[in-house]
Amino acid sequence: KCANLQYLNLRYNEIGVDGAVAVSEALSKCANLQHLNLKNNKIGDDGAVAVGEALSKCANLQHLDLRSNKIGDDGAVAVSEALSKCANLQYLVLRNNKIGDD
Repeated sequence: KCANLQYLNLRYNEIGVDGAVAVSEALSKCANLQHLNLKNNKIGDDGAVAVGEALSKCANLQHLDLRSNKIGDDGAVAVSEALSKCANLQYLVLRNNKIGDD
């Protein structure tokens, strides 16, 4: 369990979809998580959906960086739905993705 985890930085690890799913399974048990940086990991839409599902259980999240992950519209929707449960969110970065690209 990671009940006391507050800060997780996995940027630039190219974890991909499978890594995002694995991390998400752990994150769903991290209710005190405040800062998550998954910058530049190529998680795509499927990875973003998995992360979104986990973040819906992270009510204390304040900082989320998902830039440069090849996330498209479906992934962005999943993340945004999850973040509606994160009332403490102060910082969100989604730039350099494929959101809104045709």
